[in-house]
Amino acid sequence: MSVFCLSAMLVASCSDGDTRNKPVAPKVEEPALIPAPANAEAVDLGLPSGTKWANLNIGATKPEDYGVYFAWAETRGHAGDTKRKFDLVSYKWFDVEKGVYTRYCADASFGQVDNIKFLPFEDDAARANWGEPWQLPTFDDILELVDNTTHEWTTLNGVEGCKLTSKINGNSVFFPATGCLGGNGISTGEYGYYWSLSLYPSDAGCARGFFFTPELARTSGSMRHIGRTVRPVCK
Repeated sequence: MSVFCLSAMLVASCSDGDTRNKPVAPKVEEPALIPAPANAEAVDLGLPSGTKWANLNIGATKPEDYGVYFAWAETRGHAGDTKRKFDLVSYKWFDVEKGVYTRYCADASFGQVDNIKFLPFEDDAARANWGEPWQLPTFDDILELVDNTTHEWTTLNGVEGCKLTSKINGNSVFFPATGCLGGNGISTGEYGYYWSLSLYPSDAGCARGFFFTPELARTSGSMRHIGRTVRPVCK
């Protein structure tokens, strides 16, 4: 059974016509958009596509700062101590009563089919917060990053994370091990997961991203309602 099916079963059990038992997202004040800080830079790693990666996360003021966390296709980021629960009940693009996704779906068994597989700028957290020319990376951008850099688990000013150094020109970027935010709280320091703008092809409940541990760096998929960090790119 897919992770989506399990989650759908959990919420479907509450949709029995009795409004007293229906899950309700806690009221959390919507955060403001966060513009790029003055020290945000586009790091040239010499990548074949010409894509440049930012030197820090959205919501960060230093490369080692975690920044804020986003559900996929949401543009308002939340700090690690937020009261927002990153679950299906709180997710912008999920109808809890019907147990279906309301946007970004190519399979009727998951929700309302619109066949949108890549985020438009209106739902791109990088573009919405930092503005033009910044955007979320595509799946291909992440593949290109992984293929053309070396991976080193290290610390920067006491913060653990992954340093990726270009095989082409020697420049590097540091990604703090931000972990994720979910219904059970925050998990940090052991791995990093950063969103892309690409929906997972075989599961509308998941989106693609960049994942790393002390041993590896690669592409991966994750349930889209989970809170992950964002590292912008520019073309």
